[in-house]
Amino acid sequence: MIIKRGYIIACLSATCFGLASIFGKCSYNGGNTAISMTFYRALITVGIIYLILSIKKKQFSVGKKYIPQIIILGIFGQTLTTILINMAYYYIPAGTALTLHFLYPAIVTLVCVLFLKEKVSIIKLFVIFVAFLGTLFFFDGLTSDGTAGLIFALTSSVTWAFYIIYLEKSQLSNIDPFLLAFYQCIILAVCCFIWGNFTGEMRYIISASGWFNIVVSAILFCLAIVLLQIGVNLLGSTTASILGVFEPISSLLFGFIILHEMISKKQIIGTIIILIAVVVLMIGDRKVNSVE
Repeated sequence: MIIKRGYIIACLSATCFGLASIFGKCSYNGGNTAISMTFYRALITVGIIYLILSIKKKQFSVGKKYIPQIIILGIFGQTLTTILINMAYYYIPAGTALTLHFLYPAIVTLVCVLFLKEKVSIIKLFVIFVAFLGTLFFFDGLTSDGTAGLIFALTSSVTWAFYIIYLEKSQLSNIDPFLLAFYQCIILAVCCFIWGNFTGEMRYIISASGWFNIVVSAILFCLAIVLLQIGVNLLGSTTASILGVFEPISSLLFGFIILHEMISKKQIIGTIIILIAVVVLMIGDRKVNSVE
């Protein structure tokens, strides 16, 4: 039952991430940029979580031992990944950047097997291979000056893999998911504000429609990061990272519904392959649990 709930939560997290990116993209039409949008989204998310924790009458303090871990996770996981993937978009097509970014399930598995000495089933290794094969169908090619984009996208996969693993292996699983998300978003907002002003990407005049899309994106982003933390706690880093492949599928689907973006035959094939991989993973986990 816990595993089943973990699957639903992890898939919902990936779906929320995908839908949040669509509304974030819509805010660009209101005069926003990627880094500026991320700053405002993180700031609004902080406000949303503050209200939730206040209503629940939760304490905002965390033990001193958690503070360095929260800073490490916030800077080297959430913030670096966001900045790197957005920088990749400047040099290579979004589909190509996302394909390279979604190498992170394989990186998570490799680190867990080689360095953390965890056992990973043949089924999971097969699923990772098939899922990545599916994401290859989202590949949009490279431009002549795409080397920098490749480096940024690949590095973002490494930093997000670090985020997933550190989230499980550190003591941060003991902290309320909303409270952890609260401090992560504070770090993300501060870093994006500094980076945005340094690069000239911060925007202070945004249209009403732009603000609407930012607020909706923030609500979805808040749900996504909280659900991801719960999903990692329930399923572990390897399985949770594999289910993250639902993000490009949801981005594709909602991009078609909301932005009227065309879906190619190649992307449909990729989606079907990814869904097959997830079904195989669920069946494999169910058999393992029934044996245990």
